[in-house]
Amino acid sequence: MSDYSNTSSLKEAISFPFKSEGGSSRFFIGALISLANLVLPIIPSIFAFGYAIAVLRQVVNGEKPAMPEWKDWGKFGVDGLKASLVSLVYLLPAIILSIAGWGLYMLLYFIGIFLTTSNSSSEGLGMVLMLSALVILFLSLCVSMIFYLLGEIPLPVALAHWVSREHLGAAFDVKAISKIIGADKWGFLVAWVVVLGVGALLYFVSMIFYYTIILCFVAFIVAIPAGFYMLLVLAALFGQFYAENKNALLEEN
Repeated sequence: MSDYSNTSSLKEAISFPFKSEGGSSRFFIGALISLANLVLPIIPSIFAFGYAIAVLRQVVNGEKPAMPEWKDWGKFGVDGLKASLVSLVYLLPAIILSIAGWGLYMLLYFIGIFLTTSNSSSEGLGMVLMLSALVILFLSLCVSMIFYLLGEIPLPVALAHWVSREHLGAAFDVKAISKIIGADKWGFLVAWVVVLGVGALLYFVSMIFYYTIILCFVAFIVAIPAGFYMLLVLAALFGQFYAENKNALLEEN
């Protein structure tokens, strides 16, 4: 059973980026790296992702969450690439559906516009195509959102299983991942509720900045580091969840 009933575990997962030794300065470096995505997209986020994996590895191995030093850049980069690959595979169906939906929408919509403006006799068909395009877009967004959730929900445990086994293929061991989640469904739910709650609070704060005339220009400075903070909290929470429930795999033998 998860230790999330003990609020101190939750507080530790939420506060460790600033309370661990050197945490504040190391978080500041991570925030700067995240902001670097505005200048050089993707590459800085890979290192930030790899850093979060380092936190995940600590907790999966039974340690308390802490902010590691920014020194093993090669390891951060490799782990970030691997984690990005795993995430891409899990979210690929949603991405494909979304792209296909938008592509078909644009194709049908522009054909419809062409027919309605070029020939009055085909105006009705053009209107039908434009309406169909909107329906297809709506349905594709709904279905892709479902597939996105199906991929996103087990993803943190999949990453933890890869880190625990130190083998990338372990991230796609559906049987083992399902067994770990099933060992404590309540703890898994609580972990996601906390992550979503922290995310909602950070979003609310960033919106306050956004809708303030003076502070709206720096809203992105709050939002981007907040994403890095969310990665750290997620790593700590699901690392703890995995560490507490990985023994469920022993029941297979």
